[in-house]
Amino acid sequence: MQARALTFAALASGVFLTGALTPPAVTHYRIQQVSDQEVDLTAAGQGKQQKHSASSLFVSLTLTDSATGRVAHFVVDSAVGDSTTAPESKAALDSLRGQAFHAYLERGKVASIKALHEGQPTAIASALILALTPRVQRDTKVGAAWTDTTDATNDIPNGNMTIRTVTNWKASGNEAREGTRALKVDAASSSAMTGEQAGMKLEGTGTGTATYYIGPDGRLISGTSSSSSTLAISTPQLPDPIPLTLKSALTITMLH
Repeated sequence: MQARALTFAALASGVFLTGALTPPAVTHYRIQQVSDQEVDLTAAGQGKQQKHSASSLFVSLTLTDSATGRVAHFVVDSAVGDSTTAPESKAALDSLRGQAFHAYLERGKVASIKALHEGQPTAIASALILALTPRVQRDTKVGAAWTDTTDATNDIPNGNMTIRTVTNWKASGNEAREGTRALKVDAASSSAMTGEQAGMKLEGTGTGTATYYIGPDGRLISGTSSSSSTLAISTPQLPDPIPLTLKSALTITMLH
């Protein structure tokens, strides 16, 4: 569930970015996530169930420009939970360690992604690669504002999910971050989701906000985001859909 919650949180927020970076560069990040999930199983006679989780992922990202997009090499160096993490969730986090992916980024989305080891799910990697690659042109000036609409279909455990996201961006200022001048970019998004998982139908909506700081070389220096999503899970065994709500907060920090 820890890995699944990370998948839904990253996908449902809809606050994704892509950008430009001329020389290949390896950057290390810490991604901290806190999520709260509630599933209402009243229709199944079990009432509401809540789950809280907190985790940190340490990842490496190498970006190389190509003629029409960017090539990304993404590796999960380690993943750890906090003291409240259940044993099964710790096992799920441990399974992420060492996972590696090659992806091709084009026009703000992962056009293709390949796991370097068989059996590794790509949804988490796709979402995190996008979250780490800001879509901000190098000549963007403070005060610039724009809107993006993206459509993406991602694999999730035992299924897939299609998401349409509308994001409003604004370059709101310049600030000193990690000893350099950084462009502050704010984003607010809304999304609609449909999909299937293990024979169940998924439908829902989500909203997200984020603030990112982009360095002069186009790399993400740091960022924070929060998201909230509501899903209805339909299964032939139950007369009514199962409501699922998820709230998540992410903090991204560049490591040196």
